[in-house]
Parts: sequence; C-alpha cells; structure tokens
Amino acid sequence: FSLFGRDCMHKDNSITSYSAINRISSIYHEEDFAHLTLQTKYVSGYRISSYWVYEIKIEMSDGQRFSFSNRDFYWRQSNRKDLCLEKMVEIKALFSPDQITIKGADDVDKVAAYISLDEAQTQKLHQLFEN
Repeated sequence: FSLFGRDCMHKDNSITSYSAINRISSIYHEEDFAHLTLQTKYVSGYRISSYWVYEIKIEMSDGQRFSFSNRDFYWRQSNRKDLCLEKMVEIKALFSPDQITIKGADDVDKVAAYISLDEAQTQKLHQLFEN
C-alpha cells in the first residue's frame, strides 16, 4: 500500500501505473508514446536537501504523462549511472526529433558535477541533451 500509487517503467519500456492499493490502473507500451521531454532540474524543498537531476517526461497518445529521473533508474545497482544513461538514450531513440523537447541543456555540467559523473558519463549526458 502507498499514499499515492506508483508508476514503473519495465525493461521493455512499458509503463505500468499502480493505484494506492497496488492495483494496476493502466499499462502503456512504446506504441503509446507520443512526446518526450528531456530536462535538467534543480529540486529544492522545505524539508529536503536541494539537488540536481536529469529526467525524462513521456507523454502518451491519450495525454497521460510520466516522469522518471536519474534517481529512479536502477538506483541500488553499483553501475546505476551508466545504466540510467543507456536507458534514457534507448528511450530517446524511440522518438523522432520533432517529438522531443529539451529543457535545461545549459545545466548539464552542473548536473554531471552534482551526481559525480566521470568524463565518459558526462559526455553521454551531453549527447542525451543534444538535438
């Protein structure tokens, strides 16, 4: 059980939404994907530490939207940074350039420094945020 429900992206890129009582409320597949937004974001709040993230927002053909940040992908695995970058590049490749919006490309280096990406990972992040 949870207070808000959850959204899960699977290895095959399908997305399942679960309700607060852990029941499936919707399932989407790659053919439902309509638009992708890539963005960097500085997150600050009253009770949490401030931090930088990069994220994807996927809009479905029915208007439903899902967001996943680098903090959501494979968080507990030691090579999570590489896995996250590779997965986001894979997802980006599913969209044509006219279906992609990029926001915050000027802050990629700030994100890379904050999450301690190495040189190769930083280069991948820059490539992810290229048109």
